[in-house]
Amino acid sequence: MNNKGVQKYALVFVVLLLIIFSMYFVLGDHTVTITNGATNLTVKEDLQQIFNFTINSGDRNNITQINITLPANCTFTAGSNNTNLTTNDTSSVTTIGNIFTNTSGSGVLNSTLSWSNFTGGVMNGSHIAKFWFNATCTHPGNYPITITTLNATGVNRTNFNLQVNDTTFPVLNYGNGTTANASNQFNNINASQPSIDVNISINELFVNKITFVLWNSSGLLNITVFSLSNNYTNTTINWSIPLGIGYNEGLTYYYNVTVNDTFGNVGNLSLTSTNVTIRDNIGPHVTFVNPVGTPYRNHTGTIILNATITDRFNNVQLVLFNITNATSRTVSLLTASNRSATNWNVTLPSGNGSFPDGVYNITVIVNDTISNVNNTGVGRLFGPYSVIIDNSGPSVTLASLSATTSSLGVTITATETVSSINGACTVDRSGATITGSSTTTSTTQNITESGLDCGHSYAYIATCTNYAGKGGSSAATSFSTSDCGTSGGSSGGGGGGGSATVWSSTYIPKTEELQSGYTQKLGAKARIKLSINDQEHYVGVKSLTATSATLEVASTPVTMSLNVGEDTKVDVTNDGYYDLYAKLLSIKDGKAEVTVKTIYEKVPEAPAAEDTGETIQEGPISDIVDKGKANLTWLWVLIIVVVVVAIAWIIYANKKRR
Repeated sequence: MNNKGVQKYALVFVVLLLIIFSMYFVLGDHTVTITNGATNLTVKEDLQQIFNFTINSGDRNNITQINITLPANCTFTAGSNNTNLTTNDTSSVTTIGNIFTNTSGSGVLNSTLSWSNFTGGVMNGSHIAKFWFNATCTHPGNYPITITTLNATGVNRTNFNLQVNDTTFPVLNYGNGTTANASNQFNNINASQPSIDVNISINELFVNKITFVLWNSSGLLNITVFSLSNNYTNTTINWSIPLGIGYNEGLTYYYNVTVNDTFGNVGNLSLTSTNVTIRDNIGPHVTFVNPVGTPYRNHTGTIILNATITDRFNNVQLVLFNITNATSRTVSLLTASNRSATNWNVTLPSGNGSFPDGVYNITVIVNDTISNVNNTGVGRLFGPYSVIIDNSGPSVTLASLSATTSSLGVTITATETVSSINGACTVDRSGATITGSSTTTSTTQNITESGLDCGHSYAYIATCTNYAGKGGSSAATSFSTSDCGTSGGSSGGGGGGGSATVWSSTYIPKTEELQSGYTQKLGAKARIKLSINDQEHYVGVKSLTATSATLEVASTPVTMSLNVGEDTKVDVTNDGYYDLYAKLLSIKDGKAEVTVKTIYEKVPEAPAAEDTGETIQEGPISDIVDKGKANLTWLWVLIIVVVVVAIAWIIYANKKRR
């Protein structure tokens, strides 16, 4: 046989061998089924059930152990385990030595039932046997059961689903908020409200739907169903049915609540329906909307009387506003109009003279009725609420309080006959301020203004307002500052001096303006006032030309001349630091535009004298002069010596030529 033939037979042999091994492993697996042919197990909650399984050992020969793992909520019934293995097994010897154990009820989760025989095998050879036992499962739901078979060749696991069905009826209880009487009883009660409220507490894990039914002698009124889609599972349900307008006084209503779970169990709130009789014995409620605020609040002109009126049954019939004066005499009885659902109002024309200035009380009278019942209902009085009608403004007068060369003080007297002055008065001059306020019928406040020119007259108009919003103003009244005087003499410094300057006007900027740089247009004899280290100082224009201005810095006057664009710094406190910066920006229309700024910069030190290298002789001046004369004598001696030597040289030279 050639090599090709050998290879062919070898290939066929290998293929056959693989087929044999495959059949062994595929056909030889253990098979576990539910004996009744179902694919999953179904039992009832809290009831003992039989669990029956069939095991086919296949061609794997011995099965040495069978384990059944139960869910944690299932409890094995002791002594209920059994098998038909001795009946179906031709070799009864195989059952000898089988051991059964279980961990159910020992506190171990997922308890395991086990048949085992590691000597002769639980099932020896190819057999089909049944195994069964009893167990009780709690808590409805779906749980896994695993059956494991073992032999020398491996482990085989089979999983089944265990469905535990609910057999417990849902439990319902009344909760807080359910319509009840004073004794917290829910049935056969009288209630004074336009609705029936039910609050139900449900003890059920698998709620399918909750049904509320309401009816009376006329028939069915309402059915409300809550389903699982509303997420009302094992929780509290609130149900409120408005009865609406038009029911009969004393009518009795009935309701019932039913809960269905997903397994068909039904729970009722009670075996009989609950009844509630509705009666209207509570009158409407009134809230003042206008007028509001503190009692005796002041008003002027037309007043809109407005109230929010609510009735539990929405049966308001009549609303009256009763107006009485300080002696409790009714001066007007006005019928209100219903402007919106709960809004009622009427107009009180207090400004037409029918209501003189004074105190008035407002009382609201409300009647409600029950529809289809011929009676006058229940009358309720609300109030009184007190107001002050004041159509006249206060009387305001002005009087002088004080005067200086640069400031004025003025007294405001405001008199109010009905109500009171509402806070501080106002004044028509922007530079003036008001101090003092009062709420008495006669109030005194003060006007103060500074930075004024001396010897000038200033007019003021003060306005005061009462609590009714009516204002009264004084007549325009003029007051004058003191006549211009003179200040003390000036000392020299910076090129200044001479007689004191009489200033015509003074500007007083704020501290923060001076810190950032305050700019003002100053005519001659105008100045700016500032404070440095709690001392008053001034920067003023004494005189000016078309291109320059002479400034004076005081308290100790120092004058300087600046051209347009020039600036200067001044140490006004003599502490070695510049305190003041001034710059002349421009001159136009006879006024110098000056910027003044408070600063704090160290004054630079003066430069040291330059060293020329010359020796300066010390001693009295006469000594220095004498020493100078001595030096000249020696010079003359030297010159004479040189001349003598030169003459001698000339004579010697002439003799030598001869």
